[in-house]
Amino acid sequence: MPDSKAAAPGFANPQKPWRHLFLSLGGIIAAASAVVSAVVIAAVSAVVIPVLIANNQALAAPHSDIERPYQNRNLVMTDLVLKDEKRGKELEIKVVAPSVASNEKLPVITFSHGVRGSAENYAPLTDYFARHGYICIKPTHQDSFKLMRDSVRNEVGPAKIAKLKELLAETRSGMNVPMGEGAFRDWASRPQDISFIIDKLSYIESCIPILKGRLDAGRVGIAGHSFGAHTAQVTAGMTIGGNRQWQDPRPLAFLCISPQGTDLNGADQVKVEKSAWQNIERPLMVITGTADSGRNGQPYTWRTEPYTLSKPPHKYLLVFQDAGHNMGGISGNSIVMTNKANGAESALVERVARAACAFFDLYLKGKATALTEMEAAEKKLSPSSYFYSK
Repeated sequence: MPDSKAAAPGFANPQKPWRHLFLSLGGIIAAASAVVSAVVIAAVSAVVIPVLIANNQALAAPHSDIERPYQNRNLVMTDLVLKDEKRGKELEIKVVAPSVASNEKLPVITFSHGVRGSAENYAPLTDYFARHGYICIKPTHQDSFKLMRDSVRNEVGPAKIAKLKELLAETRSGMNVPMGEGAFRDWASRPQDISFIIDKLSYIESCIPILKGRLDAGRVGIAGHSFGAHTAQVTAGMTIGGNRQWQDPRPLAFLCISPQGTDLNGADQVKVEKSAWQNIERPLMVITGTADSGRNGQPYTWRTEPYTLSKPPHKYLLVFQDAGHNMGGISGNSIVMTNKANGAESALVERVARAACAFFDLYLKGKATALTEMEAAEKKLSPSSYFYSK
């Protein structure tokens, strides 16, 4: 057995955690894909485009405030379109909730997708949260490929194929740019989407019969993956470009999966200094993996900076050995992430979900033993991950 006090490879913890756990993935996790690859784009062009054209429903966007809910494994899922008069936009969301009616008040987790993703993604995580007593709300942000795809739903034949190929090329080229450009140019609209959803919680509750009287707007958590983790950090109060204007004081806790660290390469208004996290006083958990490198080749330790450069208390870091950017497939079906489905990666997805749920159980449900129980369960497995708290 390795020394349980060993640090994650290449990671130097600047503060001694009051708890540190060397966890496990059983030594069988294959690193997930980190960023969009040419292979994925080519495959989408060759296979997805004909399917989209053959199936107009795949291109259809919601046309009313509420779509018919459907059930899946004890869950109710409802698609809504929220009208933001102030910003002059419509925001598509998917609400995932337990299907069992009760008088219990349920806390809310709003989940922000990665770049080019949509509310259709991340079911492996949000379904898990909902089955454990949360109402999950997933917006489709402005950078979504789904919205780009929907913009050509009225096109037909070769013109549609050509336009979709053009959009896919834009998707690929827009990734390799600094924050604030290309696919990342609408970064500031994302935290505004999150705040708008919180504003509209009462309306969302009124649209879904099984939720009436059950949505607890006073217990809200924010989660996000990749670009969505950037959204969560900004909402939590991370300073970006010397500004914290997008901070929302209402959420109680923030989960950042594969977040970004310091960034001094972009324009002044998007720069993230080492002091960026000093003003985040609410609970924050970071999850990453040792194969989770940054878009510009940064080591995975770059993604730990929201933890290492923030102040205690209530800060957490979980590092999975050999795990890549998609953490075994947390994004589910995604046009910008590969998603292998072997047993090892499915186990990793569940472990990510379990750890995240334990974090929210502590801060949204007041379950004081949630993280301790998560640690105890992981100790029974062979070691291959690391947990820090401060």
